[in-house]
Amino acid sequence: MIRQLIGFVFPGGILFFTALVFLNSDKGETWMPSLMRIYPEFVTVLGLIIGWRFNRSKLVFFTMILTVFALSLRHFSEGKMAVHGLGHDFFYVAAILLPLNFLFFFVIKERGILTFHGIFRIVFILIQFPLVFFAFQIQDFPLRVYLEYSFIPKAVSLPNRLPHAVYAAFGILFIVIIAAIIRKQRAFENGFFWATLSVFLGLVYSQSGSVSLFYLSSAVLILAISVIESSHSMAFRDELTGILGRRSLNDYILKLGSTYTIAMVDIDHFKKFNDRYGHATGDDVLRLVASILSEVGGGGKCFRYGGEEFTVVFPGKAAKDAVSFLEGVRERVASSVLTVRNKKSNRSKQAKKRVAVTISIGLAEKDGLFSTPEEVIHAADKALYRAKKSGRNRIIG
Repeated sequence: MIRQLIGFVFPGGILFFTALVFLNSDKGETWMPSLMRIYPEFVTVLGLIIGWRFNRSKLVFFTMILTVFALSLRHFSEGKMAVHGLGHDFFYVAAILLPLNFLFFFVIKERGILTFHGIFRIVFILIQFPLVFFAFQIQDFPLRVYLEYSFIPKAVSLPNRLPHAVYAAFGILFIVIIAAIIRKQRAFENGFFWATLSVFLGLVYSQSGSVSLFYLSSAVLILAISVIESSHSMAFRDELTGILGRRSLNDYILKLGSTYTIAMVDIDHFKKFNDRYGHATGDDVLRLVASILSEVGGGGKCFRYGGEEFTVVFPGKAAKDAVSFLEGVRERVASSVLTVRNKKSNRSKQAKKRVAVTISIGLAEKDGLFSTPEEVIHAADKALYRAKKSGRNRIIG
């Protein structure tokens, strides 16, 4: 739970609150004029480059949406974020379109940047705000009468006199984002929450052009950093199980001290789960074992080594001290029951089956025979082979 909370706040939340503190500080008021000469352009270029370099079209599209939104307001509203008359109406519609665009591009799949789908989306972003502006030059344009339609009770205190549809659109957007965060728990979704909150504040402070533009620019920066964090997480964390992967293990063992124990863990008869029940069930088995191993205790750190193999490293512990913690997870796995459906069976209650999962564990420690992490891992792998030969569902060191 704590790890998920930290992941939610870092780095997007840190950047958001930093921007908040900066704007409300004396230095923020002093540095704002100089900063705003380069900050919007800098983060726009940064967002486009990172989105292109990491092949994350959503970041490119979000950056373009916010840039076109800001430029449209500046151009069509004569440099002011909220004015009376035509500019006033345009700002209202643009403020509604902004969260709707975010919602649309948040839920659609990545389809590339310079692909047919990508180019179509770029054109859509570039033309929608100018089209809205020209549409509102038509007398008696039907949408005009709905701009200031109120449905939120007057007793509810709102931070700014924006159309109620803006609050409704942002409310729906936040619900979708939070649902995605709970389901996926990934850096990009976390960052998107804080970026959306920054955009919302940009609209709330729309009467102050520089403050509004600062919040909009900060949203791009938050998304760009979140993409970098997401890519780092994908490289070092196993996507299927959510635990650290082989690359993280290779980095981690370089930092081990003079005393440590390494355990190699293998799921017994894993191939039969895939062959008999399908790969989806095999994935469920991997997730189950990974979730239990990640709570091993004793300072142990769990990694997915590859396939159905996992590695648990106990820094500062001898093998005899690590056995009890490994025995605990072995018993937990053995007592777990997985409900599966035979992929070759028809739909029926009889097709469902409760199956047991067990693991075999081999462990070794650094000593006179094994002096490097690679040698200890090799020794633990040999011990794992003996555990499987001896009947599986056991620990051998």
